[in-house]
Amino acid sequence: MNGFNLESAKVYVRVDDTTIRGYLQKLSHRWKVWNRRWFVFDWRAGTLIYYKTNKEHGSAQVIPFRHILAVSSDSSSKSEPKFCLKTVQKTYLLMAPTPDVFRIWFDFLSLVIEQKDK
Repeated sequence: MNGFNLESAKVYVRVDDTTIRGYLQKLSHRWKVWNRRWFVFDWRAGTLIYYKTNKEHGSAQVIPFRHILAVSSDSSSKSEPKFCLKTVQKTYLLMAPTPDVFRIWFDFLSLVIEQKDK
């Protein structure tokens, strides 16, 4: 993959052979405020999970890859690296801390959609 600098993103995201872990901001549907959530993209399990903290226990929301319909860049603000993740149940508005982190998450989620369509 290209289009991002993994070295500069290491402060915000951890990437290995099958997972990506890191904080993203998620817009609350109810209160319309940004909440920081710990996201785990697990290629082997076929899931995207998010938690309130990076402890990876407790209350979690699980999004199976098969429920992901689309990912698109949110162009409403040029200065903030935001994207929409559309699933069977709802659409999430997510914001990354940097453009490189945005590109990592966006590229891998786009890959999930491409693989589903094959």
